[in-house]
Parts: sequence; C-alpha cells; structure tokens
Amino acid sequence: MTIDTIRKEATRAANEFEFDWDKLSDMSYRTDFLAVLNSAREINTLLESIYTKLASNESIALAGQESPLEFDERERYIDAVSDALFENLTLCEIFNKYEMIESVISTAYPLDNPPQTE
Repeated sequence: MTIDTIRKEATRAANEFEFDWDKLSDMSYRTDFLAVLNSAREINTLLESIYTKLASNESIALAGQESPLEFDERERYIDAVSDALFENLTLCEIFNKYEMIESVISTAYPLDNPPQTE
C-alpha cells in the first residue's frame, strides 16, 4: 500500500467523523482534543519517513544503507507502521476539518453577532 492510498483512506475515515460540539464547548476537553490533534501533526513526517524507508528496504537508522531486516520481519513492521500512519493521518484530516469549521464560524461570528462596544 502506498502513502497516497493510506492518505485517501484516512481522508475517507475522517470525513465520517462527527464532532461532539457540546463536549468541545468545555474548554478543558477542547484543550485535550486539540493537543491530541497537534501531536498527530507533529509526528506525521516521522511516520511517513519510517514507512517510506521500510517500504523501499532502506535502513531507518543508517542513511543510504539497505535494511538489515529479513523480509518477513520488515513486512510486519510495514504493516504496523502502515496502521499507525493511517490512524495518524486520520487525526490530521480531522484536525484540518476542525480548523475549516472553526474558520467558517469565526468568519461568520462578526457578521451575525458584532462585538459589543462600550
């Protein structure tokens, strides 16, 4: 499976996600929710790099060298990293969706409810 395929599946999964806006109105919950999504963004590049190196039989630790892993062992790692990458990309897509919704809400807010002036 390629990274593009994993990304498409993750996007599809994220599109099925529905936000619980009642829970997100609790600032403590929202802070935790956003921390998880931020963490996903932070490790995404690392997971993609590991997946790419495993898939191309390149050593993860030593740049430009062939992987010392046996085929079966490498396939197990590719499967595990593929699953982690899918989950992580799904979280990243959920974060993108959340940011788009928040952007629309913040853009509409001044139009519907102008700030009170003293």
